Amino acid sequence: GAHVSGKERLRLLYRILWMVSDYRHGGAILIVPDEESCKEFVDIKYRLPSGYLFSDSERLEELSGNAREKEIVTYADLIAKLTSVDGSVVLTKDLQLLGFGAETLVDKMGSKHPAMRFMEFDNTENKRKQFKDNGMRHRAGYRFCSAVPDSVAFIISQDGTIEACTQHDGKVVVYDNVALPLV
Repeated sequence: GAHVSGKERLRLLYRILWMVSDYRHGGAILIVPDEESCKEFVDIKYRLPSGYLFSDSERLEELSGNAREKEIVTYADLIAKLTSVDGSVVLTKDLQLLGFGAETLVDKMGSKHPAMRFMEFDNTENKRKQFKDNGMRHRAGYRFCSAVPDSVAFIISQDGTIEACTQHDGKVVVYDNVALPLV
């Protein structure tokens, strides 16, 4: 990830989310600070070696323009396709792929019903929404973010809507219907 700029990583994340949304099969992506931070709360069925993204940094540095863009698009496509496997895809904050088919281990988490805030488009809180109003994939993401500080969960529904959540001030904050820029 060190050889991938912040702008490229953001475009990569947008593309992944856009593709999963477009597939209409639903999925979940967990972004963690590092592998150590989440090992107690997630069981990754299919692990991949660390440094999977652009592991050949010398080769990546040599790439520019269309060739570099093709590498990024290919990686985004791979991640998006992995969301079709049951369970979550787990990435580090640098978007290094740790694995997929991950199960959140609810029995290891402190709170089965974390404190929540559901945010609307205009950044106001929807006080009517509750934890139990959403499906299993959503609730697993909420619990995960509650247990793993500095994590982010993207939950993509089969209808293509994207929800993002993270922990802030002791509550899981959920942003419903995340809009993506054109990529």
